[in-house]
Amino acid sequence: MRLYIDDVLVKDAWLDQAASTYFADITLAPGTHRVRLEYYDRNQSAQISLRWAQRSQVQAPAPTPVPTPASAPAPRTVAPGAFAYGIQAHALEVHNSRPVLRAINDLGFTWLKQQVRWEDMEPSRGNRQWGELDDLVDRANRANVNVLFSVVTTPAWAREPGADMSVAGPPLDDQDFANYMGALASRYCNSSVKALEVWNEQNLHYEWGNLPISANDYIAMLRTANTAIRTACPTMLIVSGALTPAGNNRRPDGFVLARDDLEYLKEMIQLGMLNYVDAVGAHPSGFNIPPHATLQNYCSVIRDTGMANFDAGCNSNNAHRSFSFRSTMEGYRAAVAAVNPAISIWPTEFGWAVERPPGNPSYRATYMFALDNSYQEQADWTVQAYQMMKSWGWVGPAFLWNLNFRVVASGTERAQWGIVESDWGPLPAYQALKALPK
Repeated sequence: MRLYIDDVLVKDAWLDQAASTYFADITLAPGTHRVRLEYYDRNQSAQISLRWAQRSQVQAPAPTPVPTPASAPAPRTVAPGAFAYGIQAHALEVHNSRPVLRAINDLGFTWLKQQVRWEDMEPSRGNRQWGELDDLVDRANRANVNVLFSVVTTPAWAREPGADMSVAGPPLDDQDFANYMGALASRYCNSSVKALEVWNEQNLHYEWGNLPISANDYIAMLRTANTAIRTACPTMLIVSGALTPAGNNRRPDGFVLARDDLEYLKEMIQLGMLNYVDAVGAHPSGFNIPPHATLQNYCSVIRDTGMANFDAGCNSNNAHRSFSFRSTMEGYRAAVAAVNPAISIWPTEFGWAVERPPGNPSYRATYMFALDNSYQEQADWTVQAYQMMKSWGWVGPAFLWNLNFRVVASGTERAQWGIVESDWGPLPAYQALKALPK
């Protein structure tokens, strides 16, 4: 049960789902006030009533002990630096959350990453849609799965005048975003939601509204969100928005399409980012290169294995660190450790795409590397990547991209990273990860 008066949370007993009586005390000015009462009704048999009285009229009965339901586990403490096995999935709506959580348990994993599209969850100011998130959080509680919410995409009402709504972008007023992040942290404090990732790939033009890509602007947004989250739920972990692996990329007219992620990361650190986060997000993509290969040797690996579709810049002498999973991770670690070695790197997205056979409608021409990878390579390299990250000692939860986009987004480029087929049949990567000793 949750009780709001004038949109202010007065009583929060959301995790206590047993029958009980709750009391809350509030001082109100004379006049009309808005009351909102939220409660569970799983079996369509719940009953709830609300009564109010002046303080002098209230006689509180002696409390009756109420047993904690077996389905509501005690809050767990999660160390920001602790390595763990995680995976990104689309788990909203019951028909997705149930099989996703079953699969995570079956794999022996303990973390789920779910992207939360702010534009869908608050379509107008203050009109926050909690139903799907509430259901997922409740089910994750019962499945004993930790959740990372990655929050992205500003709603139209919070964008700048004349915003390019064909792409995601930041808010005009950082406080609007902070208000939502604070509400999210408050609602799910001490639940299965253990961490919030603040944005996604902000060094990429179509994740930053086709505006000038600015580390300074991102840090201002992060700092404001940090204040709201820390105030609402001091135990909620904050993860910086993971950057897309990239070099500096401009159009002929000079428009910046992407900023080098390591350069951008160092700028964020110089601007004080590590004061506002518990962990640093990363997206160390695999492309068509095994995880152990580095910038110094991956071109020889590509030549030796006969990969024909994607050369990662090797044939034009444009090899770049961002094509190497290992070099990207080690570059991030060096940049962070130079300032605060206690802060861990959270790979909130990594993996290897596979497209077989060529010509499949889900194939996307810009992802030529997917044609060089086999299902067995996807399985082997994913296992090796997890083993490497676990051994390094500075990696937190690592989230494979992705579990079920062959199910929910069949026919799109995102499906190429999925580890189950459209009917949930396990691919070799799923089977290898299930067998991997944790």
